[in-house]
Formats: sequence, structure tokens, C-alpha cells
Amino acid sequence: MGVEGWRGHGARPARAVALARRCGHSKRLFAALGAVVLSACATLPRPSTRNARPAVEPSECTAALRLEEAPVAAPIDDVPRTRISLVLLCRDEGRSALSIGDEVGACTPTEPRPGALLAAHCWWGPRGAMLEVVSSGPRLVVRRAEVGPDGRLSTWGEAAELPAPDGARIAPL
Repeated sequence: MGVEGWRGHGARPARAVALARRCGHSKRLFAALGAVVLSACATLPRPSTRNARPAVEPSECTAALRLEEAPVAAPIDDVPRTRISLVLLCRDEGRSALSIGDEVGACTPTEPRPGALLAAHCWWGPRGAMLEVVSSGPRLVVRRAEVGPDGRLSTWGEAAELPAPDGARIAPL
């Protein structure tokens, strides 16, 4: 049967052959492109685990206010005093301490205000002082305010500061 035997579809076998050839070329083209991509990926440098440094984790630290009885200034002075220190204990860095000073009266830890890590209230007679420790970047700042007889706080001022490790996670004791 010739081309005329296909009843008007004489071009169909030729198109089918051309399409099959075209698909064969496309398959070879995609196979060649795939081989190029795979070979390019194979030549990329792989990260070496031999010299890889572990990711540096931030130090975990604990902050505490140490409150202890201070020596009496003079025998005739019966006013109690409290010696206050800020202590920072870091797992990797060790321990550091900062003497803040002596406060008149007895000091006790109190619930810190929002934003503060630690707080203490010192009181003797009608007056006292409030101390709080806040984290400010790579340092701990001790702030102090006077407490008047009416219970009002004066303006907070910085009393001392203690450097902390960069990026340290600091939790109160």
C-alpha cells in the first residue's frame, strides 16, 4: 500500500517519523544536560568535617546578689549594715564578683521589677534603698534608688557595672 492507501492521511506517517526523531533528539539533549549538571555538582567542593569548628554556643551564666553582714563602722554605731556584691557564675568563663558597697540597714532580696534580673531592698528606720540588676548588652548594671519615709523612690542611678561574656544567656539565681 502506498501513501495514497491511507485515505487522505498520507502525511501522517511522515509526521510521525519526524516527531519520533525530534523526541529522540530531545531525550538525548535532556540526557546530555543532566550529565553536565551532575558533573558540575560533583566538582563542587564539599565541606570538610575534619577541620570544621563547632558552632560557638553562648555562655550560660547565673547572676546573684550576695548580701552579708558588714562590720560595724564604730562601736557606738549600732546601725546594722549589709555588704552587697554582684556575682556572675558562667559555665565556661568561671566566676566573677563585684563589690557594690555597704548599705545601712538590713537588705533582703525582693521580686525584681519587669526588665530587671535581680533586686534587693535595704531598710533601716524611716529610710532605705532599692537595688536592681539589669542586663545591658555585654554587661550587668546595678542601679540604686533611695526610698524616702513616704515609700517613694528617688531617681534610679547607676551604682556599678560588671562585664558579662558576649551573647551570654544570664539567668537570676
